[in-house]
Amino acid sequence: MAGRVMAGEWIDLLKDALGLEFGAGPRVCALGTVDGGNRPRVRTVVLRGLEGVELRFASDVRSGKNAQLRENRYAEACFYLPTLRQQFRVSGKATVSEAEEGRPEVLEVWQGLSEAGRAMFEWPGPGGEVAADAARAAAGVGGDAGAMSENFSVICLRAEVVDHLDLNFLPHRRRIWRAETDWAGEWVNP
Repeated sequence: MAGRVMAGEWIDLLKDALGLEFGAGPRVCALGTVDGGNRPRVRTVVLRGLEGVELRFASDVRSGKNAQLRENRYAEACFYLPTLRQQFRVSGKATVSEAEEGRPEVLEVWQGLSEAGRAMFEWPGPGGEVAADAARAAAGVGGDAGAMSENFSVICLRAEVVDHLDLNFLPHRRRIWRAETDWAGEWVNP
């Protein structure tokens, strides 16, 4: 079953599966990083964009994941799609683009957020004490999508390996694509 598969094919498989699983709702996945002590850190995030082989996630510059990615760029996103009984793992190197850098993908993701989503970047920093004025912070900071918070950033995960597991078959089917082999797909034992 091994065969040459272009990157566009796994991208189409992933986009189609996300559309079927989530519809118009948020496309949620787990994002794993490594902290300074070489311990894994995983959290649930919302996919904000998929451009070419790059996955994009909104993030607070003050978050642990941003600090971890500045030290170690390797990360992995895992989409488990229970209705479809499929899993996609996308691993590679991530970069963090901050608001002041003026990169187009940062503005695009910012503009795609709701007013409430944009307001979260004005809350006190992640992991800190809950401020006495948290209710005021939660109320929002205006709805101007162009007035980007200095706390806003975008994590761009550039795929190097994509691992797709389909649990609808017995035995299960698993295929891996690697950038280093020009995205040649390889069927492997699950």
